[in-house]
Amino acid sequence: MTQPRAAKIVGKRLTEIEFENFVPIQRQLRQWHDRKKWVEVPLLNYYIFVYTNNKKRNGVFQISGITKFLSIDEKLWRLKKPEKEGKKRLASYIEKVEVKKAK
Repeated sequence: MTQPRAAKIVGKRLTEIEFENFVPIQRQLRQWHDRKKWVEVPLLNYYIFVYTNNKKRNGVFQISGITKFLSIDEKLWRLKKPEKEGKKRLASYIEKVEVKKAK
């Protein structure tokens, strides 16, 4: 997980130190009072997916902006390939995609 609004920057920094990562980005048309502009926004705020092994895992904390790994029941959560492909498809939609918390 990252600090607020830091996912794109953190992904770029991780790439620079050779950590493979994935930040699902979506292009959205945003409108201000005087203009419209296409912007790239993270599909999932605060989340970046890092591909690493257990030995190198803590190396990601060299980058400022990373707060923690996502875990469920104290087990590190891992992104499976079909889930990654699904997130890529979601990011490719032109319409704005909203991700809501499960109740």
